[in-house]
Amino acid sequence: MIDMDELERLRKNWHRAEMRNSRLEEENRRLAAELASGRAISARDRLAKHYRFQLIISCCLPLLAPMIVWVGFPIWFGVVYAFFGLLSAVLNIIFVRYIRSCDFAAMSIVAALQSAVTIARRRKILLYIMGALDMLLCGVFIRLVLDMGEPELVVAVFIGFFAGLAIAAYRIYKGNALVRAIKTELRQTLRGQN
Repeated sequence: MIDMDELERLRKNWHRAEMRNSRLEEENRRLAAELASGRAISARDRLAKHYRFQLIISCCLPLLAPMIVWVGFPIWFGVVYAFFGLLSAVLNIIFVRYIRSCDFAAMSIVAALQSAVTIARRRKILLYIMGALDMLLCGVFIRLVLDMGEPELVVAVFIGFFAGLAIAAYRIYKGNALVRAIKTELRQTLRGQN
């Protein structure tokens, strides 16, 4: 038979074990939230890097504008091409700065998730604006090439156009995956806290 002192000692040990288990579970939840937050920050940094690369490409367009005029295109088209590059660079700079300003580690999970949704919304707006301007510029470019009537140039432009579409589709897919990764990690952190 178990005496009362032994029973009391077992009950105290059981209570201490429950408290220790509770603290370990809380610590585990906190570490999981930090890990998920860290992965969201990593995905945010990869998205910013993705757009910094596009910024570099955008800055190259004004440098290519004199070559376009030299090949035989009108000066106004070279100016429009350079302006498009500058506009694209400015929009990418603004977007990269916004992405970098979202410090998920310093925010609550709900605020970080709202920032991630805002990043996704602003990215979509940027894609629509740049996509419309890209198509307009490409349409004018193709029209000018067709008016020049040089078959080799027409073939080269169409090959470049379709290669550019494939690259753009991949870059859009990669950007979508990065935005999804940010939101997924933050949502998992939010679920882990509940």
